[in-house]
Formats: sequence, structure tokens, C-alpha cells
Amino acid sequence: MLNSALILLVSLFLCLQPVRAQELVRYSSEAENIFLEGLQRFKSNDFAGSNEDFTKVLTQYPSSQRTSAAYLMAAKSLFHLHRYDESIQLVQTFLGANSQSRYLADAHFTLGMDFYLSRRYESAAGEFVKVLESTKEKDLLDKAGPLLESTCTENLNADAINRLYRVAVAPQVKFLLALKLSENYIAAGNPDQARALLAPLLKQYPTLIYAARAEELLRIFEKKPTVKIGAVLPLFLASKDPSVKEIGDEMLQGIEYAIEESRAASSVWVDLKYLDSEGDPAKATDAVRTLSRDREVVAIIGPVYSGEVSASAKIANESRVPLITPTANANGLASLGSYTFQANPDYDLRGRAAADYAMQRLGLRTFAILAPSDSYGKLMTESFVSEVGRLGGKVIATEWYLRGTTDLQEQFMSLRKAARTEVAEPLISFARKVAPSELKRFSSVGVPRRLLDSLLTHKAKIKVNAILGSDGKRIADSLGIPTLKEVSESDTLENAITTINGFYLPIASQDEIGILSSQLAYHNFKTQVLGTGDWYNPVELDAGRRYTNGVIFESDTYVDSTDSTYLRFFDSFYQKTNMRPTKNTLFGYDTAKLLLSVISNGALSREGIADSLRAVKNFRGLHSLISFNERRVNSALNILQYRAGEVKKLGDIVVGDKR
Repeated sequence: MLNSALILLVSLFLCLQPVRAQELVRYSSEAENIFLEGLQRFKSNDFAGSNEDFTKVLTQYPSSQRTSAAYLMAAKSLFHLHRYDESIQLVQTFLGANSQSRYLADAHFTLGMDFYLSRRYESAAGEFVKVLESTKEKDLLDKAGPLLESTCTENLNADAINRLYRVAVAPQVKFLLALKLSENYIAAGNPDQARALLAPLLKQYPTLIYAARAEELLRIFEKKPTVKIGAVLPLFLASKDPSVKEIGDEMLQGIEYAIEESRAASSVWVDLKYLDSEGDPAKATDAVRTLSRDREVVAIIGPVYSGEVSASAKIANESRVPLITPTANANGLASLGSYTFQANPDYDLRGRAAADYAMQRLGLRTFAILAPSDSYGKLMTESFVSEVGRLGGKVIATEWYLRGTTDLQEQFMSLRKAARTEVAEPLISFARKVAPSELKRFSSVGVPRRLLDSLLTHKAKIKVNAILGSDGKRIADSLGIPTLKEVSESDTLENAITTINGFYLPIASQDEIGILSSQLAYHNFKTQVLGTGDWYNPVELDAGRRYTNGVIFESDTYVDSTDSTYLRFFDSFYQKTNMRPTKNTLFGYDTAKLLLSVISNGALSREGIADSLRAVKNFRGLHSLISFNERRVNSALNILQYRAGEVKKLGDIVVGDKR
């Protein structure tokens, strides 16, 4: 996709290049005045008004001296109004009626931009070719050349570029297209095709601007060192069920695409050898063993599932081959060997990230937790509670539920009671047996003996501040005097619970979003809801937006569909594969990009790659940061919030290593 700077330059060019003249047909002063008024509006960026004026010339004075110019200027106005189909129709009408016009190149350029922003990339490139072959005007040449190259690089496959190459005439244009086509050939592993295409052009046109680039491309390729990386993925090659193939196929597409990109840009040629784990830990182990024995394989991407990694990490460690799992998130996998890397945060880091963000970014101090009672819920809760304690906060109470439970009244009422108890004033009970030594401690801080005797006689309970003063709780604790709290068993939901700053809900599945959020609201907790990655389901969030508005949750993946970097990737990936990238695609792509960046920076051995990976901090992937901590686990997560019908990213959080 065009970068923003280039779009700005192109837009300025289209604004500043009104048609200046055309052949006389029948002079009309009225048409002239309307046309000039349209030009003034165009230059003032009033494109709707200029379009009205130019259209008026076309409809009211169809044979005037300004008719053909009005076609092109109306088309440019429509371009700036983003009405590309209408602009295309007008330019094509202009071209059909003005085959000898001085401004044909300008018309082709406008048409090319219309096609480009309509995502009709091959048609756009064809128009840019026509511009380059039909004009010597420097402004147009300076725009059309980079646009043609950018479109070929990011939006066209080899077949499309080859079609353009066959119809191009001008040597410089043919050379540019041959260069872009050769880059595709080399990226696909066909350097002989690139050499056969470029060599005759180099011989015939050795002084053209693209000749030096072509020579450098061939020279770099011929000197490129070659390394091989492995991949172990659940491809289910023997299965006829497409649903089981989805994760492995999509991840492989991302890996292969990253390698294809690197072949065009890197000084190292990377080959890929992938094996099928079928999601089976035993087969994953065999695949890792096979790849590890191949001394040309310098690193392995995969396996995908935690059970597979757990079974095969020992093999990778024994062979000293770096093994990078894109998605496995169980605790302790990387600790199985110093050559194992988790590119996806584990449960411990996810729970800690939620606590860190809540306390250090939001300033929350007191929490309640409602979590599933399975191993997932317990691991997430344990790490959250531990981090809250480490940072000086307090978890008032934790309740548990079984997966599939829909009635959580008992748990929520228990949490309400815990919250009420937390704010209740501490009491000292004299209904228990009070030792003489304890009575002396009371007396030592000035409590009258008569009051103590009365309290003992009546077996009374008294507020700690009433007997020990405003700092009573601290004094009681320092004297070793036990205190207690009591609240009424009766509770009305009309009274909101406001003393819990954050409510942590590590849900068991996305189906529970509506159940938990609605019951939390029903039980009248006024608090910040904190969640886990399973909350990232826009459909469920929208369905319960009355209750889910404002929820904050961590996620290992976030894609901003308006981000220019992602849009360039999306367009290029779609053009080359005819597939839309998925979350799995991004996991494979980002993991491969990370590994390829390490290789491109000179780490070509297993040991060198492992050392470089251990030092990776804040590598910016498309789905998330990757930042390995001392345990070789990615400690970076996205913090997201659902508000007003949208999921927005609040920021990244990189959880610090434990000390």
C-alpha cells in the first residue's frame, strides 16, 4: 500500500495540475467563466463545488472550448471526493474523445490513482506504465515511477508483473518491470529465471538507471550464504477434514511469506523444511529429532501446542538447536531447556500483567476475584494474587465456579459480604477468655481497669477505636491483642459495593462474558472489571454492552486495521496468496520475522541464534511485541479496553522479571 508521504505528494500533485489549455471548438464566454470558477474552487480544495462547475460546463456547453478540460478536471474533483468509479468513467470518456491531447499523461496518471485507491492494482500499474511511456514532464515522471515500483513490490504477483512487462515498450520501463519480476523469481527460489531475464537487458542497456540495481541484485544473490530453518506444525496432511488443518496451514502461510520477503531483502538465503506433528506430542518429538539431526537446520519454529513442546523440548536442548514455539503458553515450558523460547506469554505472565496494569497504570489497590476452578483459573488467579501482594495491594476475597455454571449468586453474595466486612470497623471481644497478661497490655496504654472489668462482666464487644483511640487497630496489633470484624447477615442489593477497586474475572470461555458481566452488574458492584484474553470477542462484548462497557483485558494479539504497516502487509499478503491473514498467520509470520531478523544480523549458527534470541527486547510484530525475559518467555502483552462498541488498545505492557 502507498505510504502516507507518497499519498500526500500525489494528492498535492493532482491539486496543482489543472488542465491549462485545449484545442478550440466553439468559444463560449459563459463556459469560460464557469470553468475558471471551477478552477478557483479546485485550488481552494472545494472539490464538491468544483465538480458542480465542471459538470455544468459538460452538460450546458458540450461543444465549448473548455469541454475536454472539464472532463479531466471533473474527474480530478471526483478523485478527491473519493468517488473513484465516477472519476474513472469520466477519465475514460476524456481519453476516448481526446486521443491527441497534450494532457493524455495527466489523464492516465489520474486514472492510475483512481484504480489504485479502488485496489485495482494491476490496472493502476498499467496506467502508470502509460504515463512513463507518454510524457517527458518531470513532475509526472517523478510520481509515476515510484508509484509503479511500489505497486509491483507490495501489491502484484509475478504473473501480473509479467503481463505488464510483455506490453511495455520503453526500455527504462521494461527494465524496471524486469527488476521487480526478478525479485519475485528470486523470492520464490528461481534465481535462474531472474538471471535469464536480466542478463539480456544488462547487455543491451548497461547505462540505464536500473542496470546498477539489477547487477547488485544478481551479485548479492550469488554471494548469499544459505541457512535452513525447520518448522513443526499440526498440518494433518493425511486428513481430509479441512477444519483440523486450519491452524497449521495458516501458520505455515505466515512463515513462508516472511521467508519470501526476506529473500528479496536479506543478505542471507533461508530455506524452510517443515514436518507434520498432527498435534501429537510423540510425532512432534520425532519431528524435532529429525530436524535436529540435520546439521543445516539452525533453528526450529514450533511445535504449536504446550503438550508437544513439553514432550520435545529436551530433544532440542540436547542438540542445542533453538526451538521457538509461537503459541504454547503453559507455565514452565521454556525452563525445560536453555534452547527453548516461548514467543507467547505464559499463564504466569498474563496474570501478573493484569495486576501490574491495574495497580501501576490505573492506581487500583483492592481487588476481588471470581475464577473458574480448573487448572487454568487457578494458575491465572495465583499469579494475579502474587503480583498484587508484591506491589502492596490486597485481594479481599476469591471465589470459584465450575465451568458451565450459570447461577453465580452464592459466589457474588459471598464477595459482597467480604467487601462489607473489609470496611467494617474492627472489634475487640471480651466474650472470650482474656489472660491477665493481656489485661496488663491494655492498662499499659491507658485503658481504665474499671472499663476492662465492665467489658469482661458483660462479655461485650467494643470497637477498637472506642477503647484504644483513633489509631486503635495499629495499637492492638502491636500489643498482640486479637481483633475481629462482624457484618450483618442481611444485605440488600440496593447498596452498591464501591470499596473493591478492581474485579478480576479470568473467564473459562468466551461464552461466559455475558453471564458473568450481567450478574456482576446485578449484584451491584461498582468497580473496574479486569479480564483475560478470552474477553477479546467483539460479538459477545457487543451483545452484553450494557454490562461490558469499560472492561479492560490483556491479550496476546491485537491488530489495528487502520495501521499503515498492517495494511501494507494485508494488501501484499492477499495479492500473493488470495487469502486473508488470520491470527494464526500473524503468529507464524511474526515468529519467523523475529528469527529471520536475527539471522540477517549475522547469527548463522545454532549457538549464535540462541544467544541473539536471549537478548531480544521489544521486537515489534504485527500481533504484539516480543520481548524475552530471563526465562526466555515473551513478557509483552497488549492491554485492551471495550468501550462504546469498540475494542481499543490502551498500550503495551512488558512484565518485569521476578527478582
